[in-house]
Amino acid sequence: MNVKTRTCIICKKTAKSAEHVFPAALGGRRTNNRIYCGIHNNKFGTYVAELERNLGLMNALVKIRPDRKDVPKSFMFESKEETFSLLGSDIDLISGVLPDYPAEAGEFNYQFVSTQDREKWFKDYPNDGLEIEVKSVREDKEYYTDPIPIQLHFGGPKTMYAVIYLALTFIADNYPDLARIRTLIKFKQNIVRQVLWKKAKKLNNDWLSSVAFWDGRDTDLVVGKSPFEFGHTIAISINSETGQVSCYVSFFSCLNFVIDFGCHELAKSGEFQSKTIFINPEADSAKGGSDKQVFESVSGDILDGIIDLETMIADGNAQKLVENFFEKVSAKKEVSLRADIRDKLSVADLASNKSHRYIIEFFSSFFDEYSQSIVNQTIKLRNANNNVPSIFDDFLNVLIEKGDHSGLSRNFYDFVKSMEFLFATVAIGYLLSGKKDLDYLVYDLLYGWRGKELIILTIRDSLLILNANPQHP
Repeated sequence: MNVKTRTCIICKKTAKSAEHVFPAALGGRRTNNRIYCGIHNNKFGTYVAELERNLGLMNALVKIRPDRKDVPKSFMFESKEETFSLLGSDIDLISGVLPDYPAEAGEFNYQFVSTQDREKWFKDYPNDGLEIEVKSVREDKEYYTDPIPIQLHFGGPKTMYAVIYLALTFIADNYPDLARIRTLIKFKQNIVRQVLWKKAKKLNNDWLSSVAFWDGRDTDLVVGKSPFEFGHTIAISINSETGQVSCYVSFFSCLNFVIDFGCHELAKSGEFQSKTIFINPEADSAKGGSDKQVFESVSGDILDGIIDLETMIADGNAQKLVENFFEKVSAKKEVSLRADIRDKLSVADLASNKSHRYIIEFFSSFFDEYSQSIVNQTIKLRNANNNVPSIFDDFLNVLIEKGDHSGLSRNFYDFVKSMEFLFATVAIGYLLSGKKDLDYLVYDLLYGWRGKELIILTIRDSLLILNANPQHP
C-alpha cells in the first residue's frame, strides 16, 4: 500500500477513522480507514444524515438494519397532529393530541392514543389543587379506515451534494491514487465548504448543476441487473482515451444519479478499470459477501444518454422506477406475511391437537389479531368499481360510516367481529377435513379473493334478510 493512500484525501493528514464506505445507517457493512481523517469523516456525517433522511421510508419498508445495530430503524412521520411509526408492513400510532385538563372536580373519560401519551399527560398535570384518581383503564384496538398520507421530500441541492460525497468515497475506496490527484482539489473543496466553512452561506448551485444529475434510465440497462433484490449500485466509469471519470449511483434501483468528476491525465494511463459495485444492505455482515464487484461492466460512457429530471417526470420514467420498488416491497410483504401465518400455525400444532376447544380458541384469537386486514378488504370492496347494484354500495357506505368505537362505527365493528367468526369457522372446517395447506387458505381469507367472496356473500345475505323483512330494525 502506497504511503500516501494512508492519508486523508481532503487534507493529507493521517486517515484512520474507519468510516463506512456506504453509510452504516443505510445498511453499509464495510469500512475503510484510509480515506478520511477523523475531522472530515465527522463533518461529512451531515451528508450521511441527509441520505438517511431521504431514504428513511424505503429503509423502514424493507427493514434495513443499520450496521452495528440489532434491529431496523422505524420511520417516523406525522399526519393530522398524530405521530406514526412505520416498520415493514406495520404502522403504529404512537402519539396524538392530548386532552385538556379538567377545570373542576368530577368524573371524566379521557382517550389517549398510546400509553406514552397517557403517562405524559399525568406527568405534566398542573398542580392546581385537584388530584386525579384513576378508576379504570381500558385498552382498545385502533383500526384505520382511511389511507394515512405520508409526504416525502427527496432531492434538492443538499441531497445532490450528499450523493457526490458518496461517489467520491467510493472512488477513494477503489482507486486511492486517483482520489488524491491535484486536478480534483477544487472538486473536493466544493463539497467540503458546505460542511466546514462557516462563511459558506449558500450552496454553490451553479457548480452543482454542472457535475451532478438525476437520471431516469433503467438501472439494469446502464450497469446490469443487481444480484440483490433491494440492493444499491455504484458504478465508476473511467475512459482511458479521454480521461473522463464519472460515477453512477443508484439507490434501490429507482433513485438514480450521475456524477461528472471531469477529465484527468492520470485516468488515461490505462491503469484503472471501470467497475460496478453491487451493495446488499440486507446482508448480516461485510464478511457475508455484502458487496459484489464486476469489472468492465459499464457499457460506454455513463454520461451519454442521461434522462434528466424534467424528462423523467414528464415521460413517466420517475413514477415507473418508484412503482417498481413498491411492487418489490409488496412481494416481500406477501412472503413475510405467509411466513408469519405459517409459523403461528406451526407453533400451535393444530393438526395433532385433539381438543376442539383449543382449536376454536386459537382461531378466534388468531383472526382477531389480523382483523385490520378484514377492515381493509371491506373498504377496498367499497372503493372498487365492481359494477354491483347501488343498494350494495349504499349498504357498504352505511356500514363503513365512522364512529367512536376504536375508529369504527358500532355496525362496522360488529360486522368485523362476525367476519372473524366466519373466517375461523371456515379455517376449522378446512383443518378438520384433513387438508394440509391450511396456511394458504388462511392467507387467502385475510388477503385474497376467498376472503373478499365471504365478505360479499355475508353482505348479500344481509340484504336478502332486509328485503324479506322491510321493517327489520
